[in-house]
Amino acid sequence: MKIRYFGVYGKTNELLGVVKSEQTDEELVKVADKLHDDGFVLHKISERQYYDFNEGDELTPEDLRNGNFIRMDRGARLAERHPKMEENLIDKTIMGLKKKFTDSAENILNQETDKQRDELISWIKNQKENVKLIIAFSGGKDSVAMVLYALFVLKVPKEQIELWHHEVDGMGEHLFDWKCTPSYCRAFAKAFGVTNLFSYANGGILREIFRENETIQPIYFQEKQNGEYIEVKPKDKAEFKSTRRKFPAVSADLNTRWCSWIAKIGVMNKAINNMSRYKNANIVVLTGERRQESTARSRYNEIEPYRSMSKTRRAIAWRPIIDWSEKQVWGIIEAHRVQPHPCYMLGWNRCSCQLCIFSSANAWASIFEISPEKVLRINEIEKELGFTLYRDKNIWDAKVTNGNSFIPEDMKARWLDEALDEFISPIVIEDWKLPAGAFKTETMGAN
Repeated sequence: MKIRYFGVYGKTNELLGVVKSEQTDEELVKVADKLHDDGFVLHKISERQYYDFNEGDELTPEDLRNGNFIRMDRGARLAERHPKMEENLIDKTIMGLKKKFTDSAENILNQETDKQRDELISWIKNQKENVKLIIAFSGGKDSVAMVLYALFVLKVPKEQIELWHHEVDGMGEHLFDWKCTPSYCRAFAKAFGVTNLFSYANGGILREIFRENETIQPIYFQEKQNGEYIEVKPKDKAEFKSTRRKFPAVSADLNTRWCSWIAKIGVMNKAINNMSRYKNANIVVLTGERRQESTARSRYNEIEPYRSMSKTRRAIAWRPIIDWSEKQVWGIIEAHRVQPHPCYMLGWNRCSCQLCIFSSANAWASIFEISPEKVLRINEIEKELGFTLYRDKNIWDAKVTNGNSFIPEDMKARWLDEALDEFISPIVIEDWKLPAGAFKTETMGAN
């Protein structure tokens, strides 16, 4: 093992101690990041400098790992005998180590699309790279198809995969989502032996609707399955405070259709940024958009840097089924006999929020048939805000009274109780049938 020598420098660039290290490149990157977070710098020195400075003030790699690097009696004397580092000096050694670990991800991103895909799959399958697949898992058909593709087509070991579900109601009033969705996600993950983690923004979409002269809400996430939730608080500063008091807009622009960012996309981003085990890691974030779904989605890249990419976190965003047809999606689900989410059985063609703002008039009429209290609640909120969900018309005039329910009576008798409560049916079934919502063309989810 190669021996290297480093000095630990303080917040005003003074030398605090020296260390002889036989740690690997990856271990040194972790040490350097830990020191940097605490306001200190690990800088390479020569062997001669090391022995010149080492008068009983030597640190060990264990000291660095445990943060015990300011314990020397003669730290002041060392500082006198050694000049301060240049202001803003970037340690070339550590940056070089970091680059070594980002190169593989950058090489993938610099390829043409077909080559990118092949290189990315090779990277995922290379066990030495220890790549984790984080699948954004809504419980909908596309997220189910992604998991089946990863497990049975790519043959990725299940230990390498995590399903992340974001609860859009944020553990608050149960309004926008299907109540059965979390239990469906848990049942699916258990059936296929993969880890399932949950996260949410406090109060979800409804809490953000009523935000007034305040910051966005904290987010909460699990690091381990069934584990405690870890809180990430926003900065409580005046410049981060604002007022919403509006519904999200029916738009492809995430700045105005803010529900996707607040309740899902931003939650995942913050969770990855704050998860200790992903500070120095190789990860691929899989999402289930398909070009067939909308004009906006047809322009998405299949592979691109994930927004949490950093010098030590190699993070790639991958839309593995972006060119799939709906027929292919249902085909892989049928091949593995997976019971679809109850909303498909009731006639929905997308497993978005139950109260998705993109829903057609027929979808809203169907919602009113099975969950009238939710439609009444939306109308109450419209009155309280003085702002309607749809332009210049309340929910009744804009949608509900202009549509007809599409829910088949036989499916309502079989699936309604589970859709509006806990999912208790088997995930893998023998008598698989195409659900009532398959191949419908009317709008029921984000574009």
